Amino acid sequence: MKFDEILTVEQAELLPEYDGIKALIMKNNKGHQVYLEYPEKAVGVEIYKGLRVRLCLDNVKDPDYRKNWDVYMWGKVYYVSQDMVRISLGGLILEIRGFSGPVSLGEKVYVGLKIVDKSK
Repeated sequence: MKFDEILTVEQAELLPEYDGIKALIMKNNKGHQVYLEYPEKAVGVEIYKGLRVRLCLDNVKDPDYRKNWDVYMWGKVYYVSQDMVRISLGGLILEIRGFSGPVSLGEKVYVGLKIVDKSK
């Protein structure tokens, strides 16, 4: 699975039932919508409404991930439909709507997040 897009955070709300976990909704103008349960408290990188972030998903681990990404994690694809993919990130969920590339159930995916800028 490969995905590399700049998205704007449209919603960023703490989930009251989980300590330090935010529900993020991010979109771009290409029809992609991403929902991410983001462990902000554990990661220590604040993400809030209005930020633009680069989201990259790849099957190959970036050897320079500490330098290239503000947040880097991995997960497994557990659901695929016509235009939606869900990835489990240690029990948290990343969902992409509008994805049309090749993807397989059970594949390991590395997820990189980089803050691009703070304006809309």
